[in-house]
Amino acid sequence: MNYRKIALEHYKNHVCVWCGYGNPTVLQVAHVNHDNKDHKFSNLVFLCPTHHREYDIGLISTKMILERREFIETNPKADWSILIGGTLTKEEYKKKLSDRSKKAHQTRKKNKK
Repeated sequence: MNYRKIALEHYKNHVCVWCGYGNPTVLQVAHVNHDNKDHKFSNLVFLCPTHHREYDIGLISTKMILERREFIETNPKADWSILIGGTLTKEEYKKKLSDRSKKAHQTRKKNKK
């Protein structure tokens, strides 16, 4: 069994534990102890590519990563699916973003006057 599958099966929230980014095709599974042969679920964590790199070079500590992983997994109020459009179809999500963009543009235009 590969470590990505282990993480997907064990953790319910498939988002970067640092920033909440939730596109599963982009997310990476990092090894907490930096041993890429240790595939225990407790040694795995979801990170976006940017935060995976920052973790690997020491800009984010192991303690902080573990605290964020626990928070992400135990926070019942967070609706992480919002970050990737929830239950909206891809077209509905694009329209929603487009509507927000139009509204923001109108607001900026109005505020310039």
